[in-house]
Amino acid sequence: MNAILMVANRNVTLRTIMGSQTFVKDIPTLVAPQLVKFALEIGILPADGQSPINEKKESEKEPVDQASRGKRISDAIEHIYTRNDPDDFTTGATPKLKSVATQAGLAKVSIKEVKDILDARNKAALEAEMAQKAKAKTTPKAKATKAEVTKDSPDNDL
Repeated sequence: MNAILMVANRNVTLRTIMGSQTFVKDIPTLVAPQLVKFALEIGILPADGQSPINEKKESEKEPVDQASRGKRISDAIEHIYTRNDPDDFTTGATPKLKSVATQAGLAKVSIKEVKDILDARNKAALEAEMAQKAKAKTTPKAKATKAEVTKDSPDNDL
């Protein structure tokens, strides 16, 4: 990266551990590459009028409300289980926090957020299994006829 011309809208001296630079209002000043980032942070702009160097791109803002975060995390966990990549899981067979955060498009997720969703997911699966067992118990089994029992009986070979 090369030094660039920058202009300030006020008289200011920029001091950092990498050096210092004095700016006079509306006079272009050559700025060392290591100071460009710091100059941009205090409002000093490139003299050519173009957008600042290394400007952060506007990205989708991370949701802060629990409902939106929970929905994203839940979808990410389901996707991770569907994909079933061993690199996405801990040795305890739970999704890694980093994998969940990446899949959900969030900077960070907490263990509590993931644990709450996994607990709800496991509870729903257990309830579904219990309902299926209860349904199987209440469904009457068809009784075999006497002909079917004698036909399949291993004692008929004698």
